Amino acid sequence: MAVNLSLSVEGAGLQGGNTAEPSSFTITVRDQSGQPVALKGNPLKVEITGPGNRNLNPTLQNNNNGTWTVTYQAQDNGQHDVTVHLTTQTRVGINIGTDASKTKVHGPGIQPEGVQDNLPTHFFIESVGTDGQPVRKGGDPFEVKVTGPKGDVPAKITDNGDGTYRVDYAPQDAGPTRIDVTLKNKPVADSPYNINVREGADHTTSFIDGQQFVVRARTKTGKNMTKGGEAFTATVQGPAGPHQAQLQDKNDGTYLVSYNLPAAQRGNYNFSVQVTKKDIVGSPFSVSY
Repeated sequence: MAVNLSLSVEGAGLQGGNTAEPSSFTITVRDQSGQPVALKGNPLKVEITGPGNRNLNPTLQNNNNGTWTVTYQAQDNGQHDVTVHLTTQTRVGINIGTDASKTKVHGPGIQPEGVQDNLPTHFFIESVGTDGQPVRKGGDPFEVKVTGPKGDVPAKITDNGDGTYRVDYAPQDAGPTRIDVTLKNKPVADSPYNINVREGADHTTSFIDGQQFVVRARTKTGKNMTKGGEAFTATVQGPAGPHQAQLQDKNDGTYLVSYNLPAAQRGNYNFSVQVTKKDIVGSPFSVSY
């Protein structure tokens, strides 16, 4: 409906009449430029009250040219009050809204156990309407707050556009962690979720603590020996000097060499395996650590 409309009334029915004959007058609706406006329906309300507050029931006829003809039949002698109103009518579309309490939250990131401080994780939000049915469109302003043992943990919400949302976060510390999922300040599903983040192995601090390799003893003709007792030795030389290597005679022609390299001393390590003070095939060799 147009805005800034005005009304004007005129006609004999506003000048007077009698109880024997109906009276009528005309209402004109004009826009802000003064032109008649043909409105759909009946946006007008006319009240006519006679002596003793008797309410008459006037009839309104839409002439579809911006004017309405009002007709009424007076029943009493005396003054009558005529009031004309312009009402507005608006059609409002109401959609099913998302119900925070019925909405679902699931995924590994909200499980009480299993989340690690060295791995990112995630979970999903599935919108459900007040009618209990899934919402098939996005746009809901969900909020997620993850609070770890040492404070807030960033969380990213991805709207999939189909009523589902993916939440990604990466725990920073092990220990009790709280996850709040809200929609317009209302808790979603079973929020808050309290989980216990456990410590996990970290690639920046984990290292190879022990290494082994096997020495195979052979005769001059290349035949595998089946008994021990040979004078094999194994040495390791690192950036800071020699390191101990353990050599175990398995008494079946093989010898197990075990050694540990210090995590704090990275660099090249040179290995030498000898028998009768001479390097065997493949010796010496180097390992970068």
